[in-house]
Amino acid sequence: FVIWMQLEEAAIHLLPERTYAFPALFAAVSFELGPFLFRAEQTSMLVLAIIMVGALHVLLYRTRFGLALRAVSENPLAAAYMGINAAWVTLCAFALVSLMGGVAGYAILSTDAQITPFFGLWATFKGLIAMMLGGMGSLPGAILGGLLLGVVEAHALWYLGNEYKDLSAYLLLFGMLVLRPGGLMGQRILSREALAFRRV
Repeated sequence: FVIWMQLEEAAIHLLPERTYAFPALFAAVSFELGPFLFRAEQTSMLVLAIIMVGALHVLLYRTRFGLALRAVSENPLAAAYMGINAAWVTLCAFALVSLMGGVAGYAILSTDAQITPFFGLWATFKGLIAMMLGGMGSLPGAILGGLLLGVVEAHALWYLGNEYKDLSAYLLLFGMLVLRPGGLMGQRILSREALAFRRV
């Protein structure tokens, strides 16, 4: 995060205009479906997100690489004893995350039609909030957290105004941390004493 902030400050000083146009992936086309109005770029982002999440689910839970990746994330030493190359799996995981981040960033830039040195900051914060709402280590939880965050922000924008949109997200996160720290679908973390008590 510190390196990211340094790169952001460097971009602020090196880019005089601060804001640059970015080519849109789709033209400004919209269509109606009953009472709902859909924009082409937003619909394409939804379809792209569904495809990426589906592909990630298949990769994690239906392939040998996904099994190795989950094993390394749980216990790298035990995975190494089982013959898994933990360093190679970690390198592939970083490459996969970079690829997905690049695709998501391009989709967001195409929708916004502009790029600034501060691009990505809000998306990262909202992604972290969605992950914490859903629960650490839960892919369905991250999806549920993102949907919940989107619904809350949309209602805050509609009823309260744009200045309360981000505030609603942080209030939602605060409430979740107080009421359910593990997230909606996160695994409960029990102490050794609690586990021993349950076994007895």
